Amino acid sequence: MAAPDRPLPAATVPGRVSLVIPAYNYAAYLPGCLDSALAQGLDDLEIVLVDDGSTDETPEVVARYGAAVRSFRQANAGLPSARNAGLDLATGEFLAFLDADDLLAPGTLASQLRFLARHPEADAAVCRSLFFSNLDQGGRPVPNGEWRLFHRDLAVHLCHFNVAPPHAFLVRRAALAGLRFDPGLSACEDHAFWLGLAASGRGVAANPEAVAFYRRHAGSMSANLGRQRRHDAIMHVRIGGLLRDRPDFPPGRRR
Repeated sequence: MAAPDRPLPAATVPGRVSLVIPAYNYAAYLPGCLDSALAQGLDDLEIVLVDDGSTDETPEVVARYGAAVRSFRQANAGLPSARNAGLDLATGEFLAFLDADDLLAPGTLASQLRFLARHPEADAAVCRSLFFSNLDQGGRPVPNGEWRLFHRDLAVHLCHFNVAPPHAFLVRRAALAGLRFDPGLSACEDHAFWLGLAASGRGVAANPEAVAFYRRHAGSMSANLGRQRRHDAIMHVRIGGLLRDRPDFPPGRRR
């Protein structure tokens, strides 16, 4: 389960990428997150960080990066609201979302950008995702599992489960058409977002060449299994409602 040892080639495809980073009391993880963002090898990368009312040293950490990071602070309103604020502030033709405790392998966004250039029929690219909990002596994540990347029928898979974490996606801004993260969800909001993208007829394609790192730790949202299971149930109800009125999914013939 090897991760890339060296950066992928820099992107040669024109177009600004906006990387939206919501942050709430993750000052301990934020330097690694921002360093991985700055190691992406893009000619035109906009990093938009939304501090969702942190009470720790998050503002001080962000200040150390100066003009490299566009930083905005809001009263605490939750992760979906912070992502929406970043989406509104972003100016790029392509958008990606990176949570403050996660990492991107060097060159991942460049690879995603090249993939979308080769596949104009795709509105979003989704890459491999490796789990990690610790870093090695060189500061690199030590993979301890993998979020399986499905290569085909991603819209169908999204009707069953979330296919990848948010930072595994790069999406064309034009494809979002007013799509928002649901502030009423305290989990699975990213699943609902990508499902909404697919339901609007937008194509999502798998790019196996790039890697996103998903951190597992006791304070992560996914560690709250009770909340996660409740929201999984909510998503099943929403998916049923989404499919109910579609002529290509008639009642009695769904599987």
